[in-house]
Amino acid sequence: MKRFAVLLMAVISISAWGRGGMLSGDNETSETVNVRPLSCHQNLQLSIGPLGYTVISPQMVLSDTFMSYAPFRIMIDGKNTDTIKCVSVNSVVEVKVIDTRNGNSCWSNILVEDKLPPEVTCINDTFPCYVDPFSVDYSVYASASDNCDDSVSLDYAFFFRELGCASNQFVSYVELRWTAEDDQGLTDQCVSLIFFERVSLNSTEFPGDTTISCPLSDTIDFGEPLIDSLPISPLCDLVSFFEDDTIPGRCSGEFEIRREWTVMDVCANRAVLDTQIITVIDTVAPDLICADSITVGTESATCTALYVVPPVMASDACGEDSLISFMIRIEGQGMVNVGDTVELDTGSYDVMIYAEDDCGNIDSCDQELTVVDDVAPVLICIPDLEIYLDSMGNAPDLCLADLDHMNFYFDNCGIDSLFIAKMVDFCDTTRNNQFGSCVEFCCADVGN
Repeated sequence: MKRFAVLLMAVISISAWGRGGMLSGDNETSETVNVRPLSCHQNLQLSIGPLGYTVISPQMVLSDTFMSYAPFRIMIDGKNTDTIKCVSVNSVVEVKVIDTRNGNSCWSNILVEDKLPPEVTCINDTFPCYVDPFSVDYSVYASASDNCDDSVSLDYAFFFRELGCASNQFVSYVELRWTAEDDQGLTDQCVSLIFFERVSLNSTEFPGDTTISCPLSDTIDFGEPLIDSLPISPLCDLVSFFEDDTIPGRCSGEFEIRREWTVMDVCANRAVLDTQIITVIDTVAPDLICADSITVGTESATCTALYVVPPVMASDACGEDSLISFMIRIEGQGMVNVGDTVELDTGSYDVMIYAEDDCGNIDSCDQELTVVDDVAPVLICIPDLEIYLDSMGNAPDLCLADLDHMNFYFDNCGIDSLFIAKMVDFCDTTRNNQFGSCVEFCCADVGN
C-alpha cells in the first residue's frame, strides 16, 4: 500500500506594465505547475553500516523517481535527522520524507537490523622450541571488532601438532581456530599458526669449570648445558647427559671430577661435547670430641697419679677418619701420645688436644685435668697401753706426741692433722669426749 499526497494545480498570471500603464493582453502569459503527490515504500528493512550508522536518503524511501532529490528532507521518529544508529537495531522507526517546496510528505516504517558479522584478525608467530606450548598466553594472537557491538566474544580452539623429525625447521606448531561472535549471533572465523622453531646445537652454552669445598651434597648445582640461557629441552628433540670420571687428589678429602657433557640432536643424529672440571678441596677441620674436664686420683703408695693418656675421638666430614692424627700437650709435661703414662703431682693441668686430617686441617680443644688425693690415711692399731696412776689417783695426760714414735699411721700424701679421743670416758670430763691432742685418765678407768 502506498501513501499519497493531494495533487495541486496552480495558475500563475504574469503581467507586464509599460510607462503608460498595463501592456496589452497579448503580453499576458499563464504557466501551470504540477505538484506531484509523494509516495513512500512501506515496511522497509535496513542494515546498519560498517561504521555503526546508516544515512537515510530520500531516494531510499520514495517510490517514485525524481530528477533531483535536493528539495526533500528526512525526519526520523519526528526528529530532524537522517541518520539511524546502532541503538535502533531490532526496532521499527518511522521515516518521513518532506518536500520542502510545498510541504507534501509521505512516510515509511523501517525495520533496523545489524547483518554485518564481526571482523576477526589473526596473527601468526614463531617461538624457539624450548618454549612450552602449553604455557604461552595465546589471547594476544587475535582481535575482533564489530560495527555495533563493543564487546565481541572471542574464543579459540587449541590444536597442538608435533612434527617429529619430518621438518628441518620446526618441531611443532599450535593451530588456534578463532571464532568471534557479536550480540546478534553473527560470527567470523580465522586461524592463527604458532610455530616452534628448532635451535642450533652451535648455540649450546656448557657449564664452566668450578672449585668447591667438601662435603658434597645432592643439592649442589654444578650447572648444565644451556641454549639462550635456558636448560636443554626435550621439546626441541634435544637430550643432554654426562659421564663422570673421578681422580683422587693430594689427600683423602680432595678429588677432581672430569664431567663429560654430551648434547645430542636426536633428529639430526648430531652431538656436541664438552668437558667440565669440578675440583673438590678439603678445607674442613675434623670434628674433635673431648670432655671439658677430667679428674684422676693418686696412687695408694705415692702422692702422684700415673695418668694414662686416653684415646681421642674425632670424625672427618671429607676424608677418612682413620687418617686423622692426634697431638696432646699436657701443661708442664710437653707433648704426649695416646697411651703414654705420665706421672703427675696433685693439682690442675691444662691439656690441649689437636686433631689433624691428612689434608692439614686442624681442630683443637682445651681440657682441664685435675689430680686429687682420693686415698684415705691408714691407721695402725696401737698395742694395749698401760697407764699408771699415782697415790693420789692421778696420771699424766696421754698426748699424740707421746705416740708419734710408734708410727701408727700412714698416708701417701702425708698427714694433715691428727686427733685423739677416748672411746668411753669414765672420768666424765668434757675434754675426753671431744677429739683433741690429749686425753686424761682417772681412777674410774681402772679395770676398763
